[in-house]
Amino acid sequence: MAHSQVKLCLNYVLSITLLIQIALGASNSIAPLFHFCFTSDNFTTDSPYQTNLNKLLTNLLLDTPPTGFSSSFAGQSNDTTFGLSNCRGTINTANCSACINDATSLIRQGCPNNKGGMIWYDDCFMKYSNSNFFGTIDNEDVFIFPVEKNVTKNPEAFYQNVTSLLFQLSAEASLAPKLFATGELEIEPSEKVFGLVECTRDLSSFNCKACIDATIGILPNNTLGTGRKIIGGSCNVRYEMFQFFND
Repeated sequence: MAHSQVKLCLNYVLSITLLIQIALGASNSIAPLFHFCFTSDNFTTDSPYQTNLNKLLTNLLLDTPPTGFSSSFAGQSNDTTFGLSNCRGTINTANCSACINDATSLIRQGCPNNKGGMIWYDDCFMKYSNSNFFGTIDNEDVFIFPVEKNVTKNPEAFYQNVTSLLFQLSAEASLAPKLFATGELEIEPSEKVFGLVECTRDLSSFNCKACIDATIGILPNNTLGTGRKIIGGSCNVRYEMFQFFND
């Protein structure tokens, strides 16, 4: 796991996200949670790679909504671009289509000449690269959002309850067709914790569980908040003290 990137996100993700939302925000678009550009390779305007990237993003825009997932590539040799888009398992076709439409537009604005990039929303995720990443766990690009409210009452027991729920959901998601699971756990007579885990559907069942389990493992038990969100290039993990997903 890339601890430097996780630490960066812990300290700065909220301010970075606000800047992204200001820079990318459109009046009719939902602001993304976060975006990240691969800076190692760039392309020039009107190059074959740009043509292939435009074709790829169009394919993802058209092919994702019916099933909630699509992976594709465009071009050949050094100008090939690979990409996927993934919608949350519980959202309908219309909301998936709207989210992918925003992602397609804003990822190009956020990473205008980068050969790779990722963008996350609550409802969808999009990623593209000049390297074939299909089926491989992305352990490098993992970002953890800061704690908004710390747990003050018996944090050790809370940590055990949260991780128990999330590991259970990890096992369920790895066996689900959409590699997605939600659930809840009662921790007090009138108090519940809600969890959500999901993988991009290019992963195998085994790799999905491995990705989620590793992500759960970076939750810091000494600064565990009442809610936490971790987003990555292959899987996401979130828990809250309120229900944030549809049944």
